[in-house]
Amino acid sequence: MAAPELGYRDASLPCSDGQGWENLCRALADKRSRQEEELDWNLPADAPLPYRYRWEHVKDVVENARLLAQRLGADEDACVAAAWLHDIRKLEDQHGRRGAAEAVQVLKATDFPQHKIGTVDTAIRLHEGFSSGRRNKPLEPLEAAILWDADKLTKLGVPQLAHILGTARAMHLSQTERLELAESYTLEFVARTAESMNTEPALRVARMRYREMVAFVQTWRRQTEDPFGELEEGDPQGQASCSTTA
Repeated sequence: MAAPELGYRDASLPCSDGQGWENLCRALADKRSRQEEELDWNLPADAPLPYRYRWEHVKDVVENARLLAQRLGADEDACVAAAWLHDIRKLEDQHGRRGAAEAVQVLKATDFPQHKIGTVDTAIRLHEGFSSGRRNKPLEPLEAAILWDADKLTKLGVPQLAHILGTARAMHLSQTERLELAESYTLEFVARTAESMNTEPALRVARMRYREMVAFVQTWRRQTEDPFGELEEGDPQGQASCSTTA
């Protein structure tokens, strides 16, 4: 298999240890994630990483895809394979197209059901991007819609704010700069992501998570700018807890 044109210093495939296609897909996703993380953290190969942000993302996408496939009656094998492999070319331009092409070759060499490879190919090709507005028609096939939703759901919610604040880009930021990063991400970068969901379960969860993100950054801003402002609004519970402690 040809090496990627950019980014990855080692394009070889990990050994599957004879445990089947999902084991190989997981190992490849782990390997490529680590290489991306080492570049971002500017660390030598195999050095301990402070936080494996890409690997955590991929695992979350797999879990989302598996649950959505089960809930919606989609092909679980195709959804899970696409989820493991969707970011294996993340360092490169058009990583969806490039990743899909490599995923096809990877799966052809495994015990993955060959008639499902085309579905994985399509799903990975179509997952790239952050938002496209609420579609009049969901992505097709259903497995492509599920990968999009599984991927984009990981961009939403309070845990995602903790995720981005744990990456290399946030390591040297002040508290004020961290708040500004969280606000920018929430109010600008993913402002339309929730409405790009294809499936109703994902849309409901996405809207709820986005509301919670907005409330979180608003609370953070309020408590930063006016630490005692909540006392002026009245906080009987806070008074009760203080008097009990005293």
